[in-house]
Amino acid sequence: MEEATNITPKLLMELRARINIVALIQERVDLKRDQNYYVGLCPFHRDDEPLFFVNPELQLYKCKACHKTGDAFQFVQDMYDLDFVSSVKVLEKLIR
Repeated sequence: MEEATNITPKLLMELRARINIVALIQERVDLKRDQNYYVGLCPFHRDDEPLFFVNPELQLYKCKACHKTGDAFQFVQDMYDLDFVSSVKVLEKLIR
């Protein structure tokens, strides 16, 4: 039986501070810099124009077509169909 991750506020703060959402999303989406944002095709639906925006300053993403939005935790949840605890485990492995 796998040991449960102890999700503390300190761990969540560390993950938020150390995960770069642009780098995380670029593993799945070809992003191009556009002024203060990065833009690309949304990975959550079939897209013909770049309506998927990533804000590196706020560490958030949003698709103007399908309205999916969130942070690194939400991106991992949506991309891999995971719950929050599992998304924390995935991101924790990235920083260790």
